[in-house]
Amino acid sequence: MIWAILIFLLVGLTKYFTSLRLRKLRDQVQRDQRITDDLKKQLTEVTKKESTLKDEGETLMSKVSIMHNIVLNLERSFERLRNSK
Repeated sequence: MIWAILIFLLVGLTKYFTSLRLRKLRDQVQRDQRITDDLKKQLTEVTKKESTLKDEGETLMSKVSIMHNIVLNLERSFERLRNSK
């Protein structure tokens, strides 16, 4: 009879400690999930910013190329005027 009570107490304690550990693990998983969601959101924002900056960089490079061509044309025109005088 005493063995049955001891086994019953042992099973009850094991179940109790297991439930505590599972609760702690569940909380940790939820915390990690929130952190993961925040990091995904940050990654999405950074990716959008990177794309925007890349587009702006390409636009600026295009403008620089156009300005370079304008300067070259003006230099050629200036040289022609200088040589014609």
